[in-house]
Amino acid sequence: MNSMALRWFSLSELNKITPNRATTRPLYLKSCKARGYKARIEELANNTSALYYGADPAVADKVFVYLHGGGFYVGAVPGHWVFFDSLIAEAEKHGKVLSVVLLEYTLAPSKQCPFQITQTITFFQHLLQTIPPSKILLSGESAGGNLSLALLAHILHPSPYGPSIALESPLAGVLLISPWVAPGTDTESMTKFADHDILFPGVVQALMEEYNPKLKIRNGWTEALGAEKGWWKGCGALLEGKILITGGAQELMRDDIVALGKRFVEEEVDVEVFLPDGTHAEPIHGLTSLGPEGSGAWLAHLRWIGEVVSK
Repeated sequence: MNSMALRWFSLSELNKITPNRATTRPLYLKSCKARGYKARIEELANNTSALYYGADPAVADKVFVYLHGGGFYVGAVPGHWVFFDSLIAEAEKHGKVLSVVLLEYTLAPSKQCPFQITQTITFFQHLLQTIPPSKILLSGESAGGNLSLALLAHILHPSPYGPSIALESPLAGVLLISPWVAPGTDTESMTKFADHDILFPGVVQALMEEYNPKLKIRNGWTEALGAEKGWWKGCGALLEGKILITGGAQELMRDDIVALGKRFVEEEVDVEVFLPDGTHAEPIHGLTSLGPEGSGAWLAHLRWIGEVVSK
């Protein structure tokens, strides 16, 4: 096993790994310019921002509402826009227009849990003012998957972190990519794949400590897998069709992702869990020899977008 895998990482060491963390807006502006899109940024309450990419949601058939990962500590990366472009192009193949809206949230430890959940609620409430739920495809990877699940939980069980949300219709779809659903590092996959994944347990521990120090906040909104029994009953009614959860067969979070899928099935939520060969959030980071476009998860996402935009 990687000799660094179980070692604690300090904030200063994380900063050496990721010296420039606030990357979301600069990369967004760069990507808009490179692709000829007009940048549109809406500044909201709670220091929250909505970044619109591609077509105007008003003319789009579906709107891909995305919450980026990065351990709550790092902003979006170039691979996010490669991924968005692939989904937009796939929708076009089906004669449909896909718009993307990205949440820009405050990175830890500047603000910590549950502030990012509050920002997610603020962001989503704002979108619902002009975009019907029937057009929304909710998605996020890793920490963004955690926030996506926090939002779904908030709709089901109004939290103390923001105003309640009532959907006038089900969401068009939900895609979770390697979602971070439990804070621990004691599963078999955490040890087994410590030498294979793009993450290793010491980093996972350090990132969680920066976001939720000493795990002082633990509930169904902050960790999907730790929610009380029956928590997710009714989640299926929030969307058309099933939730798609993807990940890598060789990633640290594999066992937690599988466990969440089982929880959903037990609590009558229609879900598909797909874990082809690959590592954490491979369609975004794509460090295998095939690259993200050659990964099984990438192809599954293209299939999914084709299906949901055509409904």
